[in-house]
Amino acid sequence: MTAATSIATAERLLQRFGEAVTLTYTTDSVIDPATGDVDHEGETVIVTGNGYPADYMAKDVDGANILQGDIRLILEKLSVRPQKGWTATVDSKSYRVMDVKTIRKTGNDIITICQLRAQ
Repeated sequence: MTAATSIATAERLLQRFGEAVTLTYTTDSVIDPATGDVDHEGETVIVTGNGYPADYMAKDVDGANILQGDIRLILEKLSVRPQKGWTATVDSKSYRVMDVKTIRKTGNDIITICQLRAQ
């Protein structure tokens, strides 16, 4: 199975069995190094896709890195790779992205697994 086939399969399954997910982040402001003035304010960027949210298994909840109530989100490949600190909206609830792991095949992102925590 090629990476393209793997991506298409993951997208198809997440569209069928998953739900809509919205990720939001703010770009950095651009500061003129000579004057210290802000040349361009950061912008809010919204990325949408399909994901499958699930609870973590009890054995994975360690109380330090993964807390009770954290969500494990399996997310289709998006136009931009999610990052820690972004906001994810799943089922009308807002979460902070705590960790991101990308599943890859032959150098291509297939899916992303995000650890989400209620805000």
